[in-house]
Amino acid sequence: MIKNNKVFIITGLLFFVLLGSYVTYRGFFSKPYLTVIGAVNMADGIGRQSVEVMETLKDKVSIGFVSTSYPCFKDVPKSIRRTIKNKWRPLGKCILFEESVWTPEKNHFEQLKTKKNSHQVRLAYTMFESSQIPNEWVNILNEYFDAAIVPDPYFIKVYQNSGVDIPIFVLPLGLNLQPFLNEKVKTKPHFPLVFGNLTALIERKNHLVLIEAFHAAFGNSESVSLRLNARYWDDTLASKIQSFI
Repeated sequence: MIKNNKVFIITGLLFFVLLGSYVTYRGFFSKPYLTVIGAVNMADGIGRQSVEVMETLKDKVSIGFVSTSYPCFKDVPKSIRRTIKNKWRPLGKCILFEESVWTPEKNHFEQLKTKKNSHQVRLAYTMFESSQIPNEWVNILNEYFDAAIVPDPYFIKVYQNSGVDIPIFVLPLGLNLQPFLNEKVKTKPHFPLVFGNLTALIERKNHLVLIEAFHAAFGNSESVSLRLNARYWDDTLASKIQSFI
């Protein structure tokens, strides 16, 4: 009798432990309504987008996240860190792609696993500062996504003229300016006055034209300076710019 009671108690405890685990972690493995695919880095434009869209929508829909690179958690809100760290949720009913769909180094679109289908809505938030986008982008957008979202009306014609035939919508970049507005306003000008450029150091960004324009405007004045800050760069172009300067 005592032995049977022990078995009953142990079984009951095990049941409640499993039940508690299920209640706690059922959302950990379930399919979310929205999956955001992108990078996490608050010091980077693309990396910030993924974070802030999840922060905005976290109380409105269930969200999963697929990272396209190793996430940087510095300054990331604690409220969404668990979402970012969870690698086990399947892709959701709606997918928001917040990353370059393709680069010569990486096929980010492969995170989608399959071409577009009838049970998912796939949106690519995309931009390319040029009058034409790469052919690879055109094929990927047409075959893997239901619609493209661009930050400016200018890109609609650029994408259409390049061959994109899915619907294209305009949604300006969301900017949370409050942290900057909270900073103390400078009462004295900095010397020298520093102009900053934060872009990848690649041909398409036209750094040589920028440097020429800066020199035409200010010459070699010691009262101003131009600072180029790149998250990555082309070594050949970097050497070319250094020699040009």
